[in-house]
Amino acid sequence: MTTEMNAIPPHAVPASEVSVVAVRIPSGDDTLVGELHLPPGGGANGRVPGIVVAGSWTTVRQQMATVYARRMAEAGFAALAVDFRHYGDSGGTPREFESPEHKIADVQAMAAWLAGHPRVSAGGV
Repeated sequence: MTTEMNAIPPHAVPASEVSVVAVRIPSGDDTLVGELHLPPGGGANGRVPGIVVAGSWTTVRQQMATVYARRMAEAGFAALAVDFRHYGDSGGTPREFESPEHKIADVQAMAAWLAGHPRVSAGGV
């Protein structure tokens, strides 16, 4: 039995066709580190909608966000998975410091960066 969550969209691409690009995004005085998962091709102009995939509190992107980003790229989206400040490969001290204000600013920085990417549809984040 296939659940809705596991259903493959009709326009899905094989995982082998998804490209992954390392990214560094400024946020405050620090740098966010992660990757952009891109499907092949795109619409008539090569652009696709973009999604910021944020992990849960106190996690690094490899624990959750990267898995979902790959799946979103397979479904035709440009999906950005980045470590929040103070976690994983991203900058920020002290390490493993929970700051709701920083996380909000980080998501805003990710969304702005993704909206300016040449493969992302205008207004498509």
